[in-house]
Amino acid sequence: MAVDYYREVDLVQERVVPPEGVVVPSSGAKEAVYTPEKSNKDVIAKASSKFVKLIGNNELVDGISVRYPPYMVDFFRRRRTNLAERLDRTSEKLEKASNRYYRSERKITSTIAGLKAERKEEFIPGLTYTAVSFMTGSVLTRNRNFVYRFFTPIILGTTCLAFVLPGTFNNVKSLCYDIEKHNFPSFVENQDKIVFKINVGIGKTISVLEHTFSTIGKGVSRTQAALQEWTGLNV
Repeated sequence: MAVDYYREVDLVQERVVPPEGVVVPSSGAKEAVYTPEKSNKDVIAKASSKFVKLIGNNELVDGISVRYPPYMVDFFRRRRTNLAERLDRTSEKLEKASNRYYRSERKITSTIAGLKAERKEEFIPGLTYTAVSFMTGSVLTRNRNFVYRFFTPIILGTTCLAFVLPGTFNNVKSLCYDIEKHNFPSFVENQDKIVFKINVGIGKTISVLEHTFSTIGKGVSRTQAALQEWTGLNV
């Protein structure tokens, strides 16, 4: 018998749509809610109650019978919540770490870029001369004790850097001073006091020398004038 797939469908006749005035009985399914048994005599009822408690109560969701155990739902809910919280904390820590890294990177790059102050200074040749001076100090003191081998290259390299790149040297000195002041404030304070006393002593020494030279110069000038006056010679 051939099947006509293109026939017209009578929705009422084929009970797709119920006819008017006809009561359609509802499904016999119902929600099987677990209720503890008061009687301990019926073993089957007790076993059924335990089974329902194990697999969960029956609920109708959009006409579909659904069973799920509450303890399992709570278990997975707690695990999912804990996992989400851990992921949030981990992502927050990673973001903070990456932000600190990027801030440090920008600070270092900007600091290095700001060390070279003047465009007139030839940076690469100056660094080459400084490196040669440092290695020269190492070569000259290779057979000396540790103190000479450690400080001589530093002194020669620093002196050369201050001579060939004075602006860069001042910037490096200021940077080192700021780092020391930030990490060792008490040491820098004592260091500033010592430097101030040394500068005052140098200033007083220069003033005394200038006064002494001036006094000696005046004495020589007077002696020269007296000799010219007494002897008539052009001294």
